[in-house]
Amino acid sequence: MKHSTGVTLIELMIAVALFAIVLTLGVPSFQKVIENNSLATRLNILVTTLNYARSEAVKRGKRVSVCKSDDGVDCGAGGYEDGWIVFVEEVASGDGTRQVATEELIQIRESLNANMTLRGNNNFINFISFMPTGEANNIGRFVLCKESDLEKSRAIFVIRTGRVRLAKDENNDNIPEDELGNNITSCTPP
Repeated sequence: MKHSTGVTLIELMIAVALFAIVLTLGVPSFQKVIENNSLATRLNILVTTLNYARSEAVKRGKRVSVCKSDDGVDCGAGGYEDGWIVFVEEVASGDGTRQVATEELIQIRESLNANMTLRGNNNFINFISFMPTGEANNIGRFVLCKESDLEKSRAIFVIRTGRVRLAKDENNDNIPEDELGNNITSCTPP
């Protein structure tokens, strides 16, 4: 009596069908994980920058600002998704505009992916500064969105002490919540 070590055509077809089902269920979930990690990574870059600017302000005993910049030299128009710079403000006005000839550039961040927006609210629309005490010049938030979709967004808050915290999603609907616990309503915060 011979024993076959192979598989039958029926067994092979069942295995292929099961593989297709697992792949169909798993790929969208995996894409969501990749997307969430991408958003978290981009937002963490901003958090790291803000914490760096704050620590440099304390270390240097001078005002340090972060402003949006598409050229890596001057503060500019557009959004933070076009890039940003960190610089030491020597001018007493504290207007968040870099004087290229006199104010030291200490960090440059390049633009984010083309399908992402990163915007500060009206308090941080152009810049955020940290004082030598570590305090921020204002309170507010930044919102990062992919494809202008609030379900593909993350947000951070900056309080007067200069502390940066991630927005929560207590109701698990993939939309960050504002300071009052309500879902944010725009990729461009008020």
